Amino acid sequence: MFWLWLMRGWLASVAFAGTESPIAPVDWPDILAAHYAAQQLVALPVLGLDREQADLIGDQFVERLETRLGPRIGYKASLISAAARENFGVATPLRGVLLRDMIYPSGAVLDAELGVAPLMEGDLLVRVADRRINRASTPEEVLAYIDAVIPFIEIPDIFWPRRELDSIRFIMGNCGARAGVVGDPIPIDG
Repeated sequence: MFWLWLMRGWLASVAFAGTESPIAPVDWPDILAAHYAAQQLVALPVLGLDREQADLIGDQFVERLETRLGPRIGYKASLISAAARENFGVATPLRGVLLRDMIYPSGAVLDAELGVAPLMEGDLLVRVADRRINRASTPEEVLAYIDAVIPFIEIPDIFWPRRELDSIRFIMGNCGARAGVVGDPIPIDG
């Protein structure tokens, strides 16, 4: 038998019944960053975390990555389709963060050993020309603040065992953001 305590939303400590002292706290952001850098699966159990805690851990994980991969340069939308959201038990798409050194120029040659279990997805980026996009309320208004569409090959990487992957782990791991290759921008004429 064991007990799980959650402290400050992200610090977990496990103590076995009948023992005096708990096992050392689990610092999820540091553990995730270490496994991400080492390109290793995270094999620790995730128990009792909710969406709010997963969001906090995910944000802190990205902060750890920024020290190695540079500043935030954009976002990725994940679980766009209704089927994907249903599979993960979430009502809306999720947001991951893209960092400067995750993005490679067209023609870049990437290491075949990049990540734990990398995938490849054809995708698109949009380049936002104006911060007023944040106040847009219609698709037409959004389009008015985008100046280019950019072909993008995303290389997501999930570093949890597939059988354990759920929305909490997906959020904690920054929605699998690992790398991507950008093509040439296609201007949008307004």
